Amino acid sequence: MFKKIFPLILFICYSFLLIGQDFEEGYYFLKDSTKIEGFLSFDRKEENVFKFKKVGSKRTKRISTDKAIGFTIGDRKFEKITLFSTNDFEIQFAELLVEGPLKVYRDYKIITKYKKKVKGTYLKNLELLIF
Repeated sequence: MFKKIFPLILFICYSFLLIGQDFEEGYYFLKDSTKIEGFLSFDRKEENVFKFKKVGSKRTKRISTDKAIGFTIGDRKFEKITLFSTNDFEIQFAELLVEGPLKVYRDYKIITKYKKKVKGTYLKNLELLIF
């Protein structure tokens, strides 16, 4: 019985991580360094936006890289970074792993692959960005 239920439990937990997260206590900083406290949620599918709720409120606001320079959820810190490629650039939030003269970030990417008739979404879990 346990062998049949265990894979289902793992699948549900993994799906929950990909679909979204619950709100956790935290704060974010505006461009002028004003600290705003409340409850935040960061979905890896939208790397340039996080969701925010004030304490005691049910209303959710979407905060983008245009308004905030970084945020903290629990003990995890995220900062606004700019990624450059040959033709374009992307501004997003990345998790700060190591802070010092050299910063190390974790960047979550959601990759969608199309093969014949099968469509799947995969999480490229760990891409380290060093600045």
